[in-house]
Amino acid sequence: MEANEHWIFYLKLTKDLPREYIRLDQQFKKSNKSLIPITLKGLLECVSKRKAIHVLIVIKSRSELSYYHNKVTRILKYLMRAGNIHLYIASSFDSVNDPSVMKRNFYNFAKLPVDIDYFCYSVSSMIDIKVSPVNRWPGGKKPRMSLAA
Repeated sequence: MEANEHWIFYLKLTKDLPREYIRLDQQFKKSNKSLIPITLKGLLECVSKRKAIHVLIVIKSRSELSYYHNKVTRILKYLMRAGNIHLYIASSFDSVNDPSVMKRNFYNFAKLPVDIDYFCYSVSSMIDIKVSPVNRWPGGKKPRMSLAA
């Protein structure tokens, strides 16, 4: 496994890091993963350099919710459609949970309040399943053009 497979990016919705970041990082360290704080601009730069990254968002206040709806939603939907990010959201606001995106394998939502140990364990296990080579198809891709004889 590469080092970046153990990274989970924590999208900051405010200028300062919230208090729960430290607790989340400590829990993810137990499962050999690192939580890295990142801004929206940094996320866009990081997506252009890597193929698929894991992003965690925790929305606890109305100001974070309004920032999420005004600036982040459209960008994340585009990145999920392109297959560039796997998104994990924890929020107590139902307006964040988007049923049109839930059909895809790149989106996971947890309703707050949730136990931090359980949340970190479930996110970590989902990442392990997605990164694991066991679930990948061993054959190649289907050819786009067939040759007629």
